[in-house]
Parts: sequence; C-alpha cells; structure tokens
Amino acid sequence: MKVNPVLKKELMLGSRTIRFPIALMIYGLCMAGIALLMVFSSVNTGTMDLSDLAGIFLILAFLQMGLILLIIPVLTAGSIAGERERQTLDLLLTAPVSSFSVILGKLLSSMCNVLLYIFVSLPAMALAFLYGGIQWRYLLVFLVMILATAFFCGAVSIWCAAQFKKTILSSIGSLLWEFVFFGGTLIAVFAW
Repeated sequence: MKVNPVLKKELMLGSRTIRFPIALMIYGLCMAGIALLMVFSSVNTGTMDLSDLAGIFLILAFLQMGLILLIIPVLTAGSIAGERERQTLDLLLTAPVSSFSVILGKLLSSMCNVLLYIFVSLPAMALAFLYGGIQWRYLLVFLVMILATAFFCGAVSIWCAAQFKKTILSSIGSLLWEFVFFGGTLIAVFAW
C-alpha cells in the first residue's frame, strides 16, 4: 500500500513537537474534569438518576463538538497558507506529487490530529455508560457524526487555506464558513 508522501511528512514533523501532546493532555483533562464535576454535583444533590447521566453525555457531546469546530481551523487553515508564507509551496508543487495528493495529505494529517482529540475525550464521554445512563449505539452515532463534521470542516478549512495567502485570514475565513453552515442550520431548525 502506497502512503501519501505529504501525509507521511506532516505526521513525522508533527510528532516531533511537544505542543501537540501537551494540547492533547490539556484537552483530555478539561473534558474529564468537566465530566467528573458534573457527576459529583449530581451525586452531592442526592438525586442521581439515569437522566442526569444522559444529560452529562449531551453536555459533553455539545462541548466536544464546539471545541472540535474551533480546533479544526487552527490545525487545518495554516496548511496551504503556511506553505505559502514559508515560501515552500512552489517547491511542494514541483515535487512529483499531484495537487490532489498534496491537498489530501494535508487534510488527512489534520484529520489524524482531530481523531486523537476525539479519542482522548472518549473516557469522559463513556462515564455515562458506567451507570447505564445511555446505550453504546448513541456513542457510535455521535462518533460517526463528529467525524463527518470534522472531515467537512477540515475540507472547508483546506479550501480557505488555498484561497487566502495568510494563515490568519484562512483561519478567520474557515471560522466564518463554519458559522454560516452550522449557525445557519441551527437558525433554520429553530425557525422551522
């Protein structure tokens, strides 16, 4: 099986920095801290039932979706625009790799990082299963939904990174597109 060379390079360079593991640790600790705080507050009131655990799952799911929607433009929007700012885009485009492979490699490397963020938060999400608050299929549906959303937002961020010359402009552009897509959907749902 042939591995995308851009994906291989991005994953190798990304694994050499200490920032990403620290960010993963902070993200996981925040999700676990919020989950434990919610469980302890439910236990301290003395009325812990299954609806509280389902509520904890819902709150954590919305929180994770919001954080993933904010993390994806940071990880992805600088991919092509960063190559342009470092003046390495021309060198990358002259390599014997198709443009599609470059874009796919950048997108998949960002999605690998987002996948790690999602898997780091699974223990906090699975806390609702400890007492039987929700079923496993809901977690699987949530995982499929968040992965599809992450892939869509990553594709929009890659498009913005290719359109804008500066990383900050591509980040702002991808955040605006996310707001249009998801905010517009929420407004349409509530208006319906």
